[in-house]
Amino acid sequence: MQFTQKKRSSIHTFDFQTDTLTFEYKDRGGSGEIEASYSDVAGKPSIRIDENTWWRNLGGLWIVIGLLQVGFAIANAEPLAGRGFWLLAGCICLVVFRFTRISYSVFPTSSGTLFVIQGEKHHDTIVKELMERRRSQLKQWYGAINVNGEPDKEIARFRWLVAQKALTQQEADMLIATFQASLEQQDRGVRALSHLH
Repeated sequence: MQFTQKKRSSIHTFDFQTDTLTFEYKDRGGSGEIEASYSDVAGKPSIRIDENTWWRNLGGLWIVIGLLQVGFAIANAEPLAGRGFWLLAGCICLVVFRFTRISYSVFPTSSGTLFVIQGEKHHDTIVKELMERRRSQLKQWYGAINVNGEPDKEIARFRWLVAQKALTQQEADMLIATFQASLEQQDRGVRALSHLH
């Protein structure tokens, strides 16, 4: 399954494979590729906003100049014709600033950072698929009972999976109960063998 996002000069491609995600990006800052396992993706994204503050600063400056020109014209009882040029130019710069902003949902991984463009038609689908595959992989890798494991560590692992939203509390409680029952059964078997000797 593959999704491509485009917004202005940014092009992001997400290739969902069986065990890993390949994220390719190209924007005005460069290009690259990241491959990460789903379990390595952070469970909750942060938000990043890319904006060209030059437009905002220039627009603000021109608005101030335009307001000063209009103010001096009013104070000196001069005609206002042609006095609003810098005010208009500043407003146009602020509009450009607003519409060139790009917001991202940011998911850090050990091999790099995934940027999902917000407000783009595939954003919600990509995030949902990413979280579902993360949950599934964590459950597959860490959700089985290890009867030879240390009891405290096994129980802590199941609770961690609940915190990571890979297991529901009910699933974790069932696994913990099954693990504890297998420990009790092992203890009875050991005691029975020790009585035979």
